[in-house]
Amino acid sequence: HVLALCEEAGIEVDRDTTMPKALKLLRQSYPALAASGPRADDVTRVFGAMATVLDSLNPLRNNASVAHPNEELLDEPEAQLAINAARTVFAFLDAKLGQT
Repeated sequence: HVLALCEEAGIEVDRDTTMPKALKLLRQSYPALAASGPRADDVTRVFGAMATVLDSLNPLRNNASVAHPNEELLDEPEAQLAINAARTVFAFLDAKLGQT
């Protein structure tokens, strides 16, 4: 989804582009994602940290979920943590970019 948003914005990315870099490029390209309002610097830091969290989810998705054949899967609480972290970022992006 993030790479598709980058492509939509005319940002050149490839499969090797990290999540933090892709989200930073998005933030720089979409005026709606520019930090504004009270505590903008803090919000920017949280957004960057969440990008790192999303990047950390890739090995979980690839090696401990049903996205690929895996013998060992995450326990439910850990799976919910991963799902909710991703949902938080995507809900923020959708809200800021006016998408549903």
